Amino acid sequence: MFAFIIRRLLISLLLLVFISIISYGIMTIAPGGPLSWTEMSPNISQTQKELMRRQLHFDEPWYKQYGYIMSDLFTGKLRSFKDNRPVLLKIAERLPRTLLLNIVSILMAFGLAIPLGIFAANNRGTWKDTTTAALAFLLISMPSFWVSYLLCIWLVNYVQVPLLGTQTLGVVYSNTLAIVLDQTWHVFAPAFVLSLGTIAIWSRYMRASMIEALTEDYIRTARAKGLPQVVVLYKHALRNSLRPIITFVGFLLPALIGGSVIVETIFGYPGIGRLGYQSVMDRDYAVLMTLNTVAAALVLLGNLLADVLYAVIDPRVRVR
Repeated sequence: MFAFIIRRLLISLLLLVFISIISYGIMTIAPGGPLSWTEMSPNISQTQKELMRRQLHFDEPWYKQYGYIMSDLFTGKLRSFKDNRPVLLKIAERLPRTLLLNIVSILMAFGLAIPLGIFAANNRGTWKDTTTAALAFLLISMPSFWVSYLLCIWLVNYVQVPLLGTQTLGVVYSNTLAIVLDQTWHVFAPAFVLSLGTIAIWSRYMRASMIEALTEDYIRTARAKGLPQVVVLYKHALRNSLRPIITFVGFLLPALIGGSVIVETIFGYPGIGRLGYQSVMDRDYAVLMTLNTVAAALVLLGNLLADVLYAVIDPRVRVR
């Protein structure tokens, strides 16, 4: 197992370098740039424009620009092209909020998708199974931006509760409990939207995996022993049915970076996703390269984690 992890880490490092090169190449050939705003300003002379280009190394070939950015990134010296603040500091300020948002969303998805999948598998072929399937397909087909706007309109117009940001602006609460409840609500609403698609997908995978597990010999043996249906489902069949869900662990980590861009933007939630959107609009190569590199590293780490968890959750799987 240790040799396997070391080998995968080395391969992941090579892939990370390759991905970062491709990412920077795509950014540089895209229209616009960090200094596009200077072309429309009559107050900036040509000499000042050239000075800015030299300061950002835009007067050199793209591979040298890439080297400067990656060198500054891994030494912690990389600064935003927009406000000259350290990129890692900007990310560190927003990471806890996005981390909290995604954790709440994942907990919602696990708490609803797994029981829903088990319920559908235990009642397969009945109207209950058909209803859960229709609900899952409905949730999958609804775009997150559309659901976000509908939720915002409904809550503001009919429930009259604040949504934007991480807390209600202009309100001073008298006790800590009220502050915690207010901040919890501002996390719950966007997290609920984020979890809808995940609930639908995971519940269908859970149903298919549970149906397959219920046909195994050890399940028939458990039933022949007279074990209750609840014990058969949740103690014997559930463990092996979780294997497909483990596959999605590889997609949970990169979701911390880009999975919540649309939802964070609509709800005005100051997280990593919104920072990425703002960086794209500003053509801030420094922030974008950092986010892309971190996202790629999380994807590779998530895939490695999924492989290891396979061996942990299923004793039949052994890495040689």
